Amino acid sequence: MLSSVTDEQLARLRLRISQARATQKVLTVADDEARFWEGFEGAFREFAGAVPRGRAARLAIPPVGEIMATSAQEAVAGRVLGRIFSQIGGSTNTAQQTASRIRQLLETRWNQAIAELRGSMDTAARQAYDAMLSAEGRQSAGEIIRKILFDPIRKAAVTRIKNDPELVRLLETEAGIFVGAGGGPSLYLKALNQENRLIKIGLDFDHAETALANAVRAAVDTRDYRQLMSIIDPANLQLLTARETRNVIETLRRYAEMWPIAP
Repeated sequence: MLSSVTDEQLARLRLRISQARATQKVLTVADDEARFWEGFEGAFREFAGAVPRGRAARLAIPPVGEIMATSAQEAVAGRVLGRIFSQIGGSTNTAQQTASRIRQLLETRWNQAIAELRGSMDTAARQAYDAMLSAEGRQSAGEIIRKILFDPIRKAAVTRIKNDPELVRLLETEAGIFVGAGGGPSLYLKALNQENRLIKIGLDFDHAETALANAVRAAVDTRDYRQLMSIIDPANLQLLTARETRNVIETLRRYAEMWPIAP
C-alpha cells in the first residue's frame, strides 16, 4: 500500500489536510486517499487491533482515560454507538459504510431473537401485556415488562451476535468494540484509565426515542398492548455505555465527524 504512494500524492494530501485544519472544515477524501490513510495507520500496528505506535496520542476521554483503538476504529465506533440500528447511511465514506453494515447486522440479530422467542413484536408485546395485568407481588409494571419482554430478547440477541463471525470481526477489527466471552460485559471498549490500567467500558442495548417506562405508562393508560412494541423495536434501540461514561460516546461521535482530519 505505502510503496505505491508517490511523493506528489503524499504532498497533495498533506496540503489538503493542512487547509482543512486551518479553515476548520471536514475534509472529504477520495476512495484511494481513504485506503492510503488506513494503510498508513495500519503500517504502525504491532498486531491486529493494536494502537498504532506512530500515533502521537490516544483519544483521551476524562475521567475514563484513553481509548485503546486506532483512529480508524474510533471513526467507525463513533458512527455505531448512540445510533439507532435502522439508520443505514448511503455515504461513500468508508467508516460510514462499515458502521452501517454493523448496525444492519445488529438489527438482523435482534429481529431473529424476537422471532426465535416470540414469533413477532406484536405477539411479544401482547403476551407481555397480559402477563403484566395478571402479575402478583410488589414488582412495578416496568420491572415486570423488562423481565419478561426486554431482557430475554436482549440475551438471545447477544448470543446471536457472539455466534456471528462477520459481525464479531467487524465490531472488533473495524470498530474496536469487543465481544465478551464469559463473565463481564457482553460488548465493551478497551481503555487505559488514569492509573494506566486496562479497563473495559461496557456497552448495552438501550432505548433511543421512547423509554421503557414511558412505553409501559402509555400501555397502561390506553389499555393498548401495542404501546409496548417500542421496547423491543430495533428502530428504538441503540448501543450505549453506562450513564456515568456517556461522554465516551459523545466524544467518539464528534471525532467521527472529523475523520480523517482529526489528530
